[in-house]
Formats: sequence, structure tokens, C-alpha cells
Amino acid sequence: MANEKEKDIKIFVSQRIDLESEIIDNPLYYPVRCGAVYDRRENVSIPGDDTGDNISQKRESFCELTVQYWAWKNIKADYYGLCHYRRYLSFSRKKYDTSSDESNNGCVSEEYFSSKFVDKYDLNIDNMREIISKYDVIACTSIKAECSNYEAMCNAPEYHNIDDMKTTIEIINKFYPEMKNVVKEYMDSNKVRLYNCFIMRKEIFQEYSKWLFSILFELEKNINMDLYGIQKFRTPGTIGERLFGIYCLYLSKKKNIKIKESQLVFIKHPEKQIELEPTWGENQVTIVSNFNNKYVNVFSVMMLSVLEYIDENRNYEFIVLSEDITKENKKRLVNMLKNYLNVTIRFFNPFKILNDVDLFINNTAYSKDLYVRIVIPYVLKNYKKILVIDSDIICKTNLANLYDEDLKNFSLGAVKDVVFMGYLNGGVCGTKKYCESYLKLQNPYNYCNTGILVMDCNKIRNKYSLKYLLDHINSHQYRIFEQDELNVLFDGDILFLDFSWNMPTYTNPTIAKCVKMAPLFYFHKYEEARKNPKIIHYASHPKPWWCSESDYGFEFWVVARKSPFYETLLASVAWFQTNMFFVNGKLQESFPRRLANVFLPKGSGRREFAKKFLNKDTMLWRVLKKIYYIKNKV
Repeated sequence: MANEKEKDIKIFVSQRIDLESEIIDNPLYYPVRCGAVYDRRENVSIPGDDTGDNISQKRESFCELTVQYWAWKNIKADYYGLCHYRRYLSFSRKKYDTSSDESNNGCVSEEYFSSKFVDKYDLNIDNMREIISKYDVIACTSIKAECSNYEAMCNAPEYHNIDDMKTTIEIINKFYPEMKNVVKEYMDSNKVRLYNCFIMRKEIFQEYSKWLFSILFELEKNINMDLYGIQKFRTPGTIGERLFGIYCLYLSKKKNIKIKESQLVFIKHPEKQIELEPTWGENQVTIVSNFNNKYVNVFSVMMLSVLEYIDENRNYEFIVLSEDITKENKKRLVNMLKNYLNVTIRFFNPFKILNDVDLFINNTAYSKDLYVRIVIPYVLKNYKKILVIDSDIICKTNLANLYDEDLKNFSLGAVKDVVFMGYLNGGVCGTKKYCESYLKLQNPYNYCNTGILVMDCNKIRNKYSLKYLLDHINSHQYRIFEQDELNVLFDGDILFLDFSWNMPTYTNPTIAKCVKMAPLFYFHKYEEARKNPKIIHYASHPKPWWCSESDYGFEFWVVARKSPFYETLLASVAWFQTNMFFVNGKLQESFPRRLANVFLPKGSGRREFAKKFLNKDTMLWRVLKKIYYIKNKV
């Protein structure tokens, strides 16, 4: 008899055919494409569940159970396991906090597969073999629900037709009457065992699979799913989860069966990322922006402004670094370039590199996307030089001219921040002391705005290791987040660019005051830049997509009219303006006139429009008031 180190353990990992996921480098894991019969890709190395005796065509109803069936019928092993591309059993002796979110309820939640993932959950061969060999069954930990399994299914009609579960129970009682009491006990219990993730000794796996599929195949004959939607069509798979729980309870009552529960780890972003290479080689202008899905509409305007000035003899590549941009929004951005043969756009999720870092944010107006800027040279490790551009800008010249700036052995090129100079001169109390005691800059008046940067990536990578940068982020809490941090990291290593390359607008009285408080020499530099700006930067609030009459707002809207997101931008203006007209939950009398001003040009009968459609007795007034109350929970 083979010793435990020689036992053949195969943990089958159900993989999607529409998503290439990270795969743990461990021979105990056996990735299998679920529903491979529908996979139209060529030269895929991962085996599919569509060979031999299989039910691959049932993927949409049986979910990952098509992989279990294939393994049962076609693969020999001493231990069989099942997990998912984003769910893995933990083999750690430590217990971790679990989530209560619907998609990963009861699971330990991780954002990404990281270098520490395998170590954290002890997913090494020797440890896994040692633990697996001690038990007959290792099952994902049960979840203590607020109600019974039966009630939970009744309470979720979008997922379950409770009559289907009743039919399942009748089938079990007919063909496996000895399990009648176990079924009732489990369905009446509030201990729920979901996800179909386990490892079983061969004999138990064979018996369990025979039992499971005999019930599910009989169920298929007795229910009609023709009119079920996408969620409810998964009925065999979701009922399979209940059957898994029932069978585990059944096994637990046998004295000779050793069962262990293990926490299940859920990875929110399991997708595999391939390192980006410059699309056009070294002969390209690389423009990098980092933002979240809320700013896609604004970025589209920035991109259009850049396209107006491109050189047809140069190649351009936009790189969007983001975690959450939707497929639809990506498609719309790509379609904007369909008539440009020398321009491309690509998307990359940069947050895996920041996964183990505490990203300090203490202001709801900002997001963790800010910190991406610090590590861009390591996210784009195959790029030598790049432009980093905020999405809230309008370009008025060919960005190739900025890209071609000779950095003269400096790591960064940037424009001094005239607004910050005003802070230093008393615009914001304590700024000078903050710079001296915490930032410790050589000269605070050399502080730069990092919304527009030229980066020498090679020099930055030689200057700092990735670990150093991550440790620096972890150990500092700056007022202006990544901008302060970049100024500290590259103090004395920044080439100062002309003010016209980053001209901040007079967005509100405070900003206007601070600009005028800047040293006179720099104030004149700023005023000169306003006459012919190369890049207009809407760096502060309110933005022109909130208030159309903001400083240089006209420049934004001239371009915005061409954007496929134009209606979304109009809606954001309407919402912002509407909020302005509510004070303590009460709609102000000036609302009709001011809303008309937002949408209607002068001379278009604004007063008549307001009087006719927006007086307090109309339905529109009442609807707007209701929307405000719901949105703000007044």
C-alpha cells in the first residue's frame, strides 16, 4: 500500500472559459475548464470537462458540478477535491475574519492572489498532504444563517423555486429513505454549507457523486426550467449545494468517518494579468491615467481633447490603470479610437501591487486610486518614459511636445503648484510649518502639482525599490496624499516645466485667493499661462461637469459635446445643481430659475420655462424633491 506521501491527491479547480484566472503553482491543484464544450478559444492548455463521459453542456444549470462529474467519471485518484477559480480551502492553523457579503458569505476575503497568499493559507504541498491524509473529508466551513435552510430558500425566490427543493426531498425520500431524517434535520437547521468545495477520500467521493448525480438527474426529469432566468436556471447547482450540506451531515453521524472543516478563501479579483509592453515599441507617446469608473465620462473628454492635436506621424498609447471600469465603458472608450490608426488604448488593474499596503484616505472626496501614481514605474515595468495625466484636464496642444521634454537627468518633470504657494503664504494656516516639520522639503515653494507628470521610469526604478515605495506609503499619512508623497520622494529631483503645461483654474473663491497670495513672480507666470494654456487642469471643486459656468468651463463643454458620455455629463450637472438648491431638505424658491439657467441659453425664455414647468405645484417639482429625499435619506 502506498504511503501518504505517494497518495494521488487531485483538487479540481473549476475554471471559467471567459476569464483567465491566476493559478496556484502547486501540483495538487488540477485546473479544469467548466463548460469547455462552449469554449471557442484555440490552443488552450488547461484541460476541459468536455472529454470522455461528461455533462459539459449543462454548465449553465449544474455550474461547477460539471467538473465534479467529469472527474468522477474520467480521472483516477486517491483523494478528490473540488474548488473554484476564486475559492480555495485554507490549510492554515490560523482562523481569519470572514465576510457577510452575499457573494462571499462566510468566506475569508482577499482582494488578489499575491506573493503572500500561498504562505498565509499554508498552501504548500507538504502541509496540505499532511492534513489531507489525516481525514476522510475536508469540507468548507458551514455558515450560521439567520434562518433555516428551508426558510432561506423560500426567502430568495430570485434564486430558488421552493417547489423544486420539495421535489428534491421527495426524490431522496423515495430512493434513499434511510436519509429522510438527515434531510429534515439539515433543512430545519440554520447551519448552511455552500459553494461545493471539499476534499474526499476516493471511496467517499465515489459514493457521494453517485448519490448526488442520481438525485439531480432525476430532478431534471421532474421540473420545468424553460422559463427560468439566469439565476434560477442554476437550480441543479444551487440545490447541489444543499445536497452537499445534507451529505456532510449524513457522514458526520458515522463514527468511522473523520471530517474536518476548513475556512474558504474568496478572491475578489482572480483574473490573471499579463505585463504590458509598449504597443508601438519605443516610438510612441505613452499617456497614463489612473481613476475609477466614476471618472470614465470625464476621461473621455480628456482623451478627445488629446486626439484633436495628435501628430499623424507619431504613435500614441493611452493606458488606463483602474480596478473597476465596466466592460461597457471600456468598449465605448475603445470605439472612440476606431478611426485612428496610430492610437490605441489599454486597461490594466494596478492594485495587486498595492494589495498589502494600508492606503490612507481620510476624505470622502478622494479614493485609493490616488496611490497608483507612486508605483506606476513598477506597474509598467517595461516602459522607459511615460506621461502621467489626470483625467480632469483639457489638452490644447500636441502632447508629444511634452513627452519629448528633455528631463536632463531628473526623475520627474512637473509644474510648480501656484495654489500651494498661496497656502504657504497664509492661504491655509499651518502649511509652512507642515512642510518644514513633516514634509521636510528643501524649498516648499518648489512643491509641484502631480496631476501632469513626465516620468523617467528607468531612473525612478534605479532610485527606489518597489519595497521602499510600499513601505513609504505604509508609514506616512500626508494631507494631500500621493501629491505630498511624490514631492517628498523626489525633492530636488524634479525638472520644473512651464506653467502652461499645468494651468489650474479659478474654481472657487478660496483657490482664487490662494493664487493671488502666491509670490508675485509666480503669480505673473500663472497669469501668463492663462492666456495660452497648453493643459487646462480642473484641479479643485466645483468641476465644470458639476457647474457649467465654472472657470474655463466653456473649453470643457466644447469638447464634451463630442463624447459618447455626453448625456452622463449633463446628468451630473443636473444632479449637482439640484443639490445646491436644497437647504436642510427644503427646496429653495430660486430653484426653477437656476435650473433653467443650467440647461437653457440666454434669450430662450428661461423665466417662462421655469414658470410653466418648475413651479411648486408641478409633478416635476415633487419628483425632484422626492429624489433628493431618497438619495440623501433626509
